[in-house]
Amino acid sequence: MFVNGHPWTYDGNLTHHDLHEWVKKKVLPPSVEVQSPQAAADLIAGNDVVVIYFGHPYTPEFDAYIAAAREFEDVHFGHTAHPGIASQYSISDPSTPKIVLFKKFEEGRADFDGKFTLEEIKMFIEVNEFPQVMIFDSKAARKIFSGSHPCLFLFHEDDEKGRAAVDSLTEAVEALSGHILIARSSVREGYGQRLAEHVGITEKDVPVVMIIDPGHGQQLKYLLEREINTESILQFYEDWANKRLTEVYKSEDPPLINDGPVKIVVGHTFHDIVFDQSKDVLVFFYAPWSTESKEYLQIYETIANKMKRVPNLVLAKMNSIANDAEGFHIAIFPTIKFFTTKDKNSPIDFRGERNEIELTKFIREHLTVSWFDPNPNQK
Repeated sequence: MFVNGHPWTYDGNLTHHDLHEWVKKKVLPPSVEVQSPQAAADLIAGNDVVVIYFGHPYTPEFDAYIAAAREFEDVHFGHTAHPGIASQYSISDPSTPKIVLFKKFEEGRADFDGKFTLEEIKMFIEVNEFPQVMIFDSKAARKIFSGSHPCLFLFHEDDEKGRAAVDSLTEAVEALSGHILIARSSVREGYGQRLAEHVGITEKDVPVVMIIDPGHGQQLKYLLEREINTESILQFYEDWANKRLTEVYKSEDPPLINDGPVKIVVGHTFHDIVFDQSKDVLVFFYAPWSTESKEYLQIYETIANKMKRVPNLVLAKMNSIANDAEGFHIAIFPTIKFFTTKDKNSPIDFRGERNEIELTKFIREHLTVSWFDPNPNQK
């Protein structure tokens, strides 16, 4: 959506309510004028996070505040020049612009002391709009993954080990705050369950501490492999910050028999099968719960049967929920990539219509080996 020539991209939930609220925030004034002390008290009491600008509008400082306010969907903004409201919230000089963030957690309030620029006001709000340890929900997910912010996660349950892990994380928070986002979550329900499935954490694994870094075109994952305590969490962060850790990749066990027309690829065999320099390898990345994946896989298997005797051509499939493809982040299902012998590191994405004719045409156009079946009559 474009507002006054500025493009805005919606990356929230595709529900009527969320989309409607997002459009309202972008089109309507993002900050409401607060006209009385009672109105200010009601605004703060009725919302988890509220930001109020104290000072006269139509100034460069106010313009920067409004520009920053447009960047946030889940924060409520107000502005006032009312001296009684300023006094109510201990603003000693109402003639000097002030910004205060009110929140229903931790110390309850944060006062802005930076320069009145879009960047500094936005950073102030981002740092203070969530608790130091976020409960992983839709808002936290949007902050972490839409903003591509690294986050230290604790996956746990409400048992003795889980509570001890939470205590250790709480003790480590003060040293970590401001350096990396921190979140904790159950693996049994809601957004935490979905994330745990995505990164390969199960109920039998918890408690688990993991750093997830979504800012590199893929979600890099690092696992704390020592006993969870305050010292190990702090050392884990230091090792990650100084690039001393190795990413972890999830993988199913390879199949014992893998000689069908469609080869099964898992995380541990991805490089060996796909990066074989003697073969062009087409990979079908799918999610077991995706209806489109299931429907298109039938077409894919039909093509694989017809092409099974094309020399040095491999048609493969990978369950991208249970396995990671090292170096590639698959977010849309199904996704088809062609790893040809010309350049294994830059696979060709199939973007045509999902039918047998179009995919066959795509394979023939990009194939680097002989197309013709050397044994056309062999069954």
